[in-house]
Amino acid sequence: MSDSIADRMTKSQLVEQIRRFNASAPREWLEAFDFRALERYLDRLRPAAAGMPMSMAMAAPGVGIDEIE
Repeated sequence: MSDSIADRMTKSQLVEQIRRFNASAPREWLEAFDFRALERYLDRLRPAAAGMPMSMAMAAPGVGIDEIE
């Protein structure tokens, strides 16, 4: 996510943005991931929150929470 809003966020801010879209994700669990992984996950959540069918939002490779290590 180059040259984006997330580039100007702290890790804590990323976690809070993710929780706006996915309140069921525990803060402590999200904080265990690195910045880039959180950034990719937020990129995936935004289209779904904007009304894009989740199947389309999930089709982007490399941005799934299941891929975060």
